[in-house]
Amino acid sequence: MKRFLIILASLLAIVSTLCFSACGTYKPAVPPDNNVNKPGDGNQPGDGDNNGGDNEDNDGVFSATLICKGEVFRPDIEMSAKWNDGTQVHTAAFNSDGVAEISGLDGEYTVTLSEVPDGYTYNANKYNVDNDNRKVEIELYELTEYYGAGTGKYNSIILTKLGAYRLTFTEAGQNIFCEYRPEKSGMYAIESVVDVNANEVNPRLDVYVGHGAWKPDRPNYSLNDGGVSSVFTKNFKYEVSVAGRGPVYSFAIKFDKRSHVELPVDIDFIITRDGDFEVEESTYKVALPQEEFKQTPEYSPFRYEFKKFGTVVGDKTILDGTGVYLSPDDGYYHYAHTDKYGNSVDSILYVRLVLEYTATGDESDALVDFFNDNVRLRVDGKDYTYFIRGYECDEYVTDEHTGLKKKKYSAYLDSLGGDAAKIPPDVAERIKELDYKSYVDYVNTDGLYAVTPEMKNFLYLYSESGGFFGDGIGWGDSNGISSSGKDQWLFACGYYDAR
Repeated sequence: MKRFLIILASLLAIVSTLCFSACGTYKPAVPPDNNVNKPGDGNQPGDGDNNGGDNEDNDGVFSATLICKGEVFRPDIEMSAKWNDGTQVHTAAFNSDGVAEISGLDGEYTVTLSEVPDGYTYNANKYNVDNDNRKVEIELYELTEYYGAGTGKYNSIILTKLGAYRLTFTEAGQNIFCEYRPEKSGMYAIESVVDVNANEVNPRLDVYVGHGAWKPDRPNYSLNDGGVSSVFTKNFKYEVSVAGRGPVYSFAIKFDKRSHVELPVDIDFIITRDGDFEVEESTYKVALPQEEFKQTPEYSPFRYEFKKFGTVVGDKTILDGTGVYLSPDDGYYHYAHTDKYGNSVDSILYVRLVLEYTATGDESDALVDFFNDNVRLRVDGKDYTYFIRGYECDEYVTDEHTGLKKKKYSAYLDSLGGDAAKIPPDVAERIKELDYKSYVDYVNTDGLYAVTPEMKNFLYLYSESGGFFGDGIGWGDSNGISSSGKDQWLFACGYYDAR
């Protein structure tokens, strides 16, 4: 009996030892000591590519490295990387070298950030790791500055570069309008990067294809998908292929949110070309008038009316240049036609540059407001801002011929950053020769100036670059106006006709 008890006690001791060895004690994932990279551990900042494979010296350590503009980013705030496997979130703080490390993980994880420094954003839906790919480089993007109110299609925020942007919404149901015009050929994309792991805000996008002075009443496209999505958050992604300079893309961004989410709400998005985030730099040569200016004469509103150019056929207006010619006598374009009384007349063609006062017509005669803040006067590699708007920087100036005030801008200087020292010497010299004047300084009280060859060239380029005609969705097509390619410059022209 005693021998039996000794054997039983020995068996119980063996079983107990096996049980404790198999079960062990749970140890949560923890950052390595002091969260500092050690020499030779294969996790130095910038080592390896995003989601790249690991070597055997990693010893199970997962790491995240901050990158900005191709360089390691060293944060000046306390921030952490978060590894989420769908059930648990593990965190580790970034050290002064922009690296966060954690050990004890096993499986597949999405990696996000606890926060980002002011003035930066990142794509929260891009980074995934697993046991075979434990290192990740998280790229931060500097937020791009912009200007404009964003309250409507014709009062949009102007986005001038590729890059990352942030819109802040302060009201439920708010729409913020933006405008972007591609400058080079390529596949362009606008994509929201709202965090699908948080799953709290759903961004939406309406796209209007037009130009600075005109957009369709209804959006050409409405998107609530295309990007990375989850149950509630569905990021939009709009892609379009552009050959040469494209039309103006206006879009309204809006959002839905879960009831517990408080305002304000930030929505970040990125604009890329061919997948590239690099800032798009464009250089424009300044277009300067060569005209020897003449003051546009006044026409009595009791004897004349100003008529938009075009022949009405049914519900269409045709821009047909038959009868239009350049007069060798005055250097202006004329229109030989028959008036309503059956008389053969020869009328000077004018373009309306200023809408402030219209004595013999109304503002609807003008098809484009060239002084609208959203109208960018850059076409065919040239900046026509001074050419059209002149140099004066006062909001209103008095016309010395009529005594009337007219609106003028310093938009050309604004386009150079407001720094007169940036104006090329030859440009500055020509502006002085012109006595700081341009076409706008010689319009009559109807805001009109006669069309010269260089003005015709500008109008043609402006229409062509804006895709006004021929694609079915341009400004002309959408407003019942048609034109052959060579006559499209007449879209902004008109003439005085006897009443």
